[in-house]
Amino acid sequence: MYDHPVTSGFLIEKTFGRMCREYLAAIERRSPHLLNRGVFSIPHTDVPPEQMPKQYRGLMREPIEGWMEIFRGTGLVEPTEQELEASLFLTELDEANKADSKVIFLLEDAQQLMQMIAPPIEREIVWARCMEASDPPPPGTTVLGYEPSSFYPAECHSAVAECMFFAWWLCDNVDRPGLTGYHDELNRWGLFDTPTEAEQYLEAYRDSLEPGAEEREYNYHIVEVRMLA
Repeated sequence: MYDHPVTSGFLIEKTFGRMCREYLAAIERRSPHLLNRGVFSIPHTDVPPEQMPKQYRGLMREPIEGWMEIFRGTGLVEPTEQELEASLFLTELDEANKADSKVIFLLEDAQQLMQMIAPPIEREIVWARCMEASDPPPPGTTVLGYEPSSFYPAECHSAVAECMFFAWWLCDNVDRPGLTGYHDELNRWGLFDTPTEAEQYLEAYRDSLEPGAEEREYNYHIVEVRMLA
């Protein structure tokens, strides 16, 4: 268990459209018989991401992470050439105590990192905070919503995304009828409009998991997610 020393900051997230394309490609590659079988807002090939009623913009969108060239060829997931410079810069920020894991502390540093990504830039900057902390939001940001997320150490597991959007656990039993009402409550960004709704969903989600499910071990926090104006 982590001590959770970081309670807010900026993350460079993949866009929802990119996440959908990569998710569908992975399902088709790994388990093609499960393609287009998901419930809730799990992506289907016949519905373009921009036409989906709920387009998840929470934290479980694989935020960009740092990289060091000494890891090349060691088996770790390597950044694409498109994002290599940005990943190297994030490591520099981490070493300078301007970031921690994938969380960047200053907006100007996050914006500079974004400028290092070669087009097309299918990422966006979001700011997030754990609601039990009193960190003030940056000026000029707008709330997208709330979700139960592990947040730190920036694995960004989301009880919403891992069940209702990008469900890697897909199997023959994919329906969770007890959570349908909570899916209906999600706003257009796939998040809850209040922290209380997110807390209620987290309790129901945990109750729906199998006793030995890995997700039971995640240290969830109610997290507020904001976009830049």
